[in-house]
Amino acid sequence: MLLKTPHRNSYVVLLFIVLVVMANIILKPIPNVISWDVFGYYLYLPGFFIYNDLGFNNGEWLNSAVELYNSTDTIYQISQGPLGNNINKYSMGMAFLYLPFFLVAHAFALLFNYPADGFSLPYQASILMGSFCYFIVGLVYLRKVLLFLYSDKVVAIVLLLICFGTNYFHIQVFNGAMPHNYLFALYAILLWLTIKWNKNPNARNSVFLGLTIGLIALTRPTEIICILIPLLYGVFSWLTLKQKVVFLYKNYTLVFVVTLVAFFIGLSQLLYWKIFAGSFIYYSYNNNGEGLDFASPHIIDVLFSFRKGWLIYTPIMFFSLVGLFNLFKEKNKLFIPIILFFMLNLYFVSSWSNWWYASSFSQRALMQSYAVLAIPMAGLINTTQKLKNKSIKYFIYVVLGVFVGLNLFQSWQESKGIIHGSRMTKEYYFSVFGQTNAPTKNQKDLLLVERPTVAEEKFIAEEKYKLGFTEKIDFENIEATNVLFDHAFSGARVCKLDSLSPFSASIKKKFKELTTKDHAWIKVSLWVYPKEGWQDSKLSLITTFDHKGKGYKYRGLNTEEKLNLIPNQWNKIEMDYLTPEVRTKNDMLIVYAWLRGKKEILIDDLSINVYIKNK
Repeated sequence: MLLKTPHRNSYVVLLFIVLVVMANIILKPIPNVISWDVFGYYLYLPGFFIYNDLGFNNGEWLNSAVELYNSTDTIYQISQGPLGNNINKYSMGMAFLYLPFFLVAHAFALLFNYPADGFSLPYQASILMGSFCYFIVGLVYLRKVLLFLYSDKVVAIVLLLICFGTNYFHIQVFNGAMPHNYLFALYAILLWLTIKWNKNPNARNSVFLGLTIGLIALTRPTEIICILIPLLYGVFSWLTLKQKVVFLYKNYTLVFVVTLVAFFIGLSQLLYWKIFAGSFIYYSYNNNGEGLDFASPHIIDVLFSFRKGWLIYTPIMFFSLVGLFNLFKEKNKLFIPIILFFMLNLYFVSSWSNWWYASSFSQRALMQSYAVLAIPMAGLINTTQKLKNKSIKYFIYVVLGVFVGLNLFQSWQESKGIIHGSRMTKEYYFSVFGQTNAPTKNQKDLLLVERPTVAEEKFIAEEKYKLGFTEKIDFENIEATNVLFDHAFSGARVCKLDSLSPFSASIKKKFKELTTKDHAWIKVSLWVYPKEGWQDSKLSLITTFDHKGKGYKYRGLNTEEKLNLIPNQWNKIEMDYLTPEVRTKNDMLIVYAWLRGKKEILIDDLSINVYIKNK
């Protein structure tokens, strides 16, 4: 039967890839699929179907999910909106994609006496199986698209290169429930529908095209650029552009259908924001430490950084970029939409302030675009197949084979913790290149600083740092109504905080004034003179960073919670603070004291000691 299958080579390769990925998922099971970011994408479903709590106002079920299933360290996935409701920071596209598998799991849990809480074993298993189904769908449709354009042999080679030569393999095995896998499938479907719709525009194709575009944009709003693919398909010159405009005008009713369907898919998100945030458009990423900075994209870092550079860790995709020239020479109908899509997608990915996208292997944010970039790669392989010079042809295939081997080996290294998912440096990369044993302590010292996830940080590696400088406010030269000549800790003047003057003067330093490196440790100290009943003062020592007037990485040491101060004498309070991954070098460190209660307290000598790593 297999021998008679049309396009046998690509079919066999497809089957091989599915079996290999399935075997790896079984051999390396994920203990908790619905965790971290996936937990956030998924929350809409139990919130709506089980707890009737899309405003996430009942913290009991959320806290229970975290405690019972270790879903996340902190519930960073939601934050309070302007109406007091908790708003999910993620759009709901993934919830729609998870939905069929959630419903199956919920029915199973009810029938077989599993906890029907949205997070127990049936839900975990169903989301994992659903992700595997999307993986298969993505490959099937990518194969269909490539076979429309190239030979069976070329398609077979490209499927192998995409699946085993890139971080696609690593994501499928370890992070299949993340959006990248689902978006890859949707992009493959979009490409196929684009070809079909432009060849045979009808109502059915229009509905499915609008549905696909809507789901892509609802899953990740910046992916709205996917409309370039069907919109510019077939455009290669001014003449073809005019022809495309005429074609779209001629089929304006179907264009309207596509637009209407896509809009109705997105309407669910707009209504959610309107109901729970008070407006149809709401920016849910309210962590001021991250966001889109279109004026300062990190393009070079995204492509070439040893921390997470795409072409450093996935060098085989260089062949896809070179393949764009082939599409240009061939006047391929997809050249213009693909190159414009790639450039805009790279720009959006690079404009995210945290461009390394948490812990992952290579640039995971670019993985979904591989469905699109497989086409120029196929074009290059097609040209290579036709080369008469066998030496060049074999050389190209050897290089491709080496890159596949490198990717699989480094994927294994990442799974074993030899390659770190977010803290890589050039020095560390070369120190562990080709290494199979665990990194040594000296090697680990070459990594970027480890950033604690807990609120209270401890500076415990002082021997690796040197004192950069000290800054102090001693209140001697500050003219203010709450600066008094009293029994100061040092000098002659002291600051009194009371209900009328609850804030002290602040130390302010731009990040670039603190260090030229990627981080610094800061020891913040303050001398306080409490009176009897000092707990009612509720004094806080605050350290934060400011980006364009908005604070992030806010840390406070509250005296009534943490300390045992001795009344009627001077006490020194201290806190350690690791500078965050700043959005810009001009972001401002701000340190000050804040009286939250009503009982006055005296303070003196607010100071910071800034420590810089020795090497």
